[in-house]
Amino acid sequence: FGFALAWTLSVPGRYGWPAWTSFIGWPLSLIAVALLVYSLFIEIPFAATYARKGGGDALVTTGSHALTRHPGVLWFGLLMLGLALASRGRLMLIAGAVWLLLDAIYVSLQEVFLFRRMFADYAAYQQDTPMLIPTPRSVRRCLRTLLVRSRELS
Repeated sequence: FGFALAWTLSVPGRYGWPAWTSFIGWPLSLIAVALLVYSLFIEIPFAATYARKGGGDALVTTGSHALTRHPGVLWFGLLMLGLALASRGRLMLIAGAVWLLLDAIYVSLQEVFLFRRMFADYAAYQQDTPMLIPTPRSVRRCLRTLLVRSRELS
């Protein structure tokens, strides 16, 4: 993916967007990467989930995972938008949309074939939390759980 992304960003075809879109795109991309790392590696502890056999048995339903069941897809979409704005590249815009669609298909397959079997309480989580698009209720729940966590840390 990294090679494909670098190649896509280097292709010269550009939209006639104003230059200021680059100044919005780069910070947006950095924020998206930070949110991706936070949601996928900090909220879900890396060592317990990804590095240990049998890890990842606990369902995370707080923080960004109270916003949507797959916040990584949101942040990846934000990253693709940021990179499209920053590069003003036609191919980046098209590739970003395709990659985002593939990511959404991937998490849909995870929902059907993996998560329902992995987590006993996943059906309740599906009822409470939207899959990809936040709702006002899920935004409030996300903010509430983040505030509770920040109070616990201080």
